[in-house]
Amino acid sequence: MKNIELKEYLNMFPDDADVSLLLANPKERKIYRHTGIQGITDIDEPVLVAEITETLDMDEEMVKACEEDERNNGKDKMA
Repeated sequence: MKNIELKEYLNMFPDDADVSLLLANPKERKIYRHTGIQGITDIDEPVLVAEITETLDMDEEMVKACEEDERNNGKDKMA
């Protein structure tokens, strides 16, 4: 994802909207809990950091979404 794409995506929401981060491994059907999101500001590109605290199995709805994505050959990738 390019910076411009992220900005366009974020501009779809109100400025005071909370930001969520879903960390996932679709092939393994795993999601990862995190304690928060931080940004690194002293480098030349935007970097977000999330500290992982727990690995969980995806729920049934998420698994179905992954399976559908795989059937579509990635045409409907997660953004």
